[in-house]
Amino acid sequence: MRTKEIERLEKKRATLILELANNEKELKRICYEYERFFLNNGYQKDKINFKLYKRFPTIATFKTYIKYSERTDRYNYNDPHHPLDVQYYENGSRSFFNPEELAVLIKLIYQFQTGKEYNILTTGNMIERDGLCNVYPKLYYIVGDEKNLEKYQEYNGNFYEDLDKFDFKNPQKDLIAIPHIGEKKGEILVSKGIGKETYLYNYDKYIKEMSCFEYKTCRNNSNYGFREDVNIFREQFKNHLDEINAHRDLFTFKIAEDDNFISNILYSIMIYKYRNNIFKLSDQDYANIIYELYKEKIIPITKQTETVIPKKLKYIRNDEIRKRFKQ
Repeated sequence: MRTKEIERLEKKRATLILELANNEKELKRICYEYERFFLNNGYQKDKINFKLYKRFPTIATFKTYIKYSERTDRYNYNDPHHPLDVQYYENGSRSFFNPEELAVLIKLIYQFQTGKEYNILTTGNMIERDGLCNVYPKLYYIVGDEKNLEKYQEYNGNFYEDLDKFDFKNPQKDLIAIPHIGEKKGEILVSKGIGKETYLYNYDKYIKEMSCFEYKTCRNNSNYGFREDVNIFREQFKNHLDEINAHRDLFTFKIAEDDNFISNILYSIMIYKYRNNIFKLSDQDYANIIYELYKEKIIPITKQTETVIPKKLKYIRNDEIRKRFKQ
């Protein structure tokens, strides 16, 4: 090959390398700006009042963050998480909420925002979890107006052995179903130094316990615990970016476009928690948030959960399932 042609190709290569470096630098800048929007200036010495945010970075910016951020999730593998979902061993993250309290909060927001009456129904069924060869109990705290709740009224207070009896995959205006998945309680094997020891992984507090028919493995009843606080962000963003078209799509529950004010408030609450170094909202925090939004005073949310959400559900067996898996 002629010398001039070699020189031309080397120059072109150098230009492409420089363009690539500049491109990566710009992508990292976008990632940093997305993160800083939510984390702002970090924790504050004096408590910051709740502020409602109505505008957020574009969802394209979020996708850029997930694709090119150097962040990894709490398990330290390549699955970037939302900036507000920074995990702390015992406290969880700012995206952790008590699901019963969250249901009552959303009910209040709906009512004050629309002037209509909303209620909460509680039910559940068994589900299969991706990558796990078992079934797990899943509760739903269904918040909705009278019209939307009518079709679920007969299931209120019941838990069904049926697999995926309820389908909340599509968003519905004036209805949000908050999921609460049970986990099997038991021992966890943990490495320490060069040896291994078994100990009870008991730092999690459980708000509910349930004995369910575990029909895919031991074909008998097993005990499950429902965590006191759960992450409202869905998992595995990187594998599901095509399903995300708005910031409300980042949650584990579906929010209709017409109810986008719910999504804005939840993000604003997480920012409030981060700025004030709060992990668990108190009754006073909830009261302050509602007052800032609507200038309304409320009965403490923890007291409301005691009256509107049952602590035990009626367990509905499915003998066909039991027969099929006991064979």
